[in-house]
Amino acid sequence: HHTDPCHPTPGSPEVFSQPPSRDPFPETFDRGLRILSVSRQSREKSIDRLVRIFAAYVEPLFPQASLTLVGDGPEHQKLMDLAERLGVAHRVHFPGAVPQAQLVDYYYNADVFSYASLSETFGCVMSEAAWCGLPLVAFDDRMGVAHQVHDHENGYLVPTMGFDDRDADLAFGRSLSTLLADSQLRLELADSAKQIARRDYSPERIVQL
Repeated sequence: HHTDPCHPTPGSPEVFSQPPSRDPFPETFDRGLRILSVSRQSREKSIDRLVRIFAAYVEPLFPQASLTLVGDGPEHQKLMDLAERLGVAHRVHFPGAVPQAQLVDYYYNADVFSYASLSETFGCVMSEAAWCGLPLVAFDDRMGVAHQVHDHENGYLVPTMGFDDRDADLAFGRSLSTLLADSQLRLELADSAKQIARRDYSPERIVQL
């Protein structure tokens, strides 16, 4: 079972507190409309679901919106083909795997962090993104991720229990669209994300757990 190495948690908040050195996003990806996800591109991460949600519910409303999928793995080519097939390849960016130090540049230059996996015990990328001030949108997995996303505080936790996939996808798309449409709301949630991350994930706090 692949577990992602945890960065800002007990490890090295200083890495994620560095100012970003550059904007790594494609020039055509307007600020304010950048959705980011970071994850190994394997089946259990459900990145294909994210691409489908983006194509069905976000891009039609916000043609300038973009989805950047950092990471590599066995599904990489399949995901690129899917974006092509759904007609959103020009708005979906696949930079591949990125070293930790450069990841900061992605977090700090994105607008929203999204995560569709239901199989994580604790998504370290979520705490990294929050630490860097990104509002989070994720499915409620009733496990690790549910403890990291405080609904309407640092992002949106989209319910899946009792909903069919299509309804859950629509709700996820709506949450993303709400954030893209409202920069003031984004800033409030971003601020809250930073505060909660520093409260919950500072090295001192982790030691107490």
